[in-house]
Amino acid sequence: MTTATPTGHPTGHPTSPPPGAGPWRNPDFRALFGAATLSQFAANTGYIGVPLLALTALDASPSQVGALAALSTAAFLLIGLPAGAWVDRLRTRPVLIAADLSRAALVGSLPFAWWLDLLTLAQLYAVVLLTGCASVFGEVGAQSVLPRLVGRDGLVRANAAMVTLTAVANIAGRGVGGALIAFLTAPVALACAALAHLGSALRMLGVRPVPKPPAAGRTRLRTQISEGLAHVLGHPELRALALTASMINLGGSVINAMLPVLFVTELGMSAAALGLFWAAGGAGLLCGARLARRVRGPRGLRPPL
Repeated sequence: MTTATPTGHPTGHPTSPPPGAGPWRNPDFRALFGAATLSQFAANTGYIGVPLLALTALDASPSQVGALAALSTAAFLLIGLPAGAWVDRLRTRPVLIAADLSRAALVGSLPFAWWLDLLTLAQLYAVVLLTGCASVFGEVGAQSVLPRLVGRDGLVRANAAMVTLTAVANIAGRGVGGALIAFLTAPVALACAALAHLGSALRMLGVRPVPKPPAAGRTRLRTQISEGLAHVLGHPELRALALTASMINLGGSVINAMLPVLFVTELGMSAAALGLFWAAGGAGLLCGARLARRVRGPRGLRPPL
């Protein structure tokens, strides 16, 4: 019979490495990072592939491509707040696996429907909206489980690694995605993205389960959301970060929605050129991630807000 640590794992299998060892000695973090790598590749391939599939296979108009872009981010607005509270009440690993499996099935339905000559804009709209919902739960779940896997000592390195992964995926993933579409067509690239989501779900099996939080003392969902909003809006640093991120996301969404139309329809350029253009946007994020530890300085992390 085994005993449990405060994190809920059997003794003899710590969830975080010794102080100073870094997160890479933690097998759970390596599994999470591997799953995120596959998921990021899939997401960035789909980011290019879906609007190009609409343009090339369905002759979509600029307004229809814009609607696709809006629906792809609508889930973050519609369920972003309750998703965080829901994930706190569930076992995290099943949430992450379910999110990847859902995205694999949804994205995989597009090349299948194209092959059967049954693809419609309505299906594209439904797929991007539901995929966005799954992505919300996947991202919130990954953020929720990361501190429990690496502990406070390894959190800066782990966060820097995950942000670096996002930046590299924006560079390499979109570049590779554009090349796949240019040489193999958008439906084939989306089929590869679906397989990558499936591989991510399988890789998540390498993360040991984290027990479901106890029900005792749990506040109501609405109260928990209100408390979270009050916490963010009540602190100047968090409020500034939230407002800045909102404005950046709004501006970026408007621009990126029209880029496929501009590149492919108006300028007659290839999917590879569009992918390279989007890939260049990850360079600043990559530099920021690599400089995170230096910017932190000798004082380390600030006290909890």
